[in-house]
Amino acid sequence: MSSNALDFVVGDYVVYPKHGVGRVIELQSFEKAANKLNISQSAVSQRIALLEKHYGAPLMLRYLPYQATAVGEKLLNHWIKVQWLEGVLT
Repeated sequence: MSSNALDFVVGDYVVYPKHGVGRVIELQSFEKAANKLNISQSAVSQRIALLEKHYGAPLMLRYLPYQATAVGEKLLNHWIKVQWLEGVLT
């Protein structure tokens, strides 16, 4: 499993910001995000909670419409840039 500086490693797991916060915001649903990621709704919430604990701040507002906080927006924008750069290099 590959990881980069924006991934948060918990035991044997790597938590990807886009695969929690980003999906919930994109799809406006924890349930749809979970289905898209093939994990449980609880697992989506746990991923987000782990990232929030790691970064020490809420990453998204948990009421509709779901949106990123300022910290969450910075993290997601940085994640997108890193993914783009990795794509350019490969």
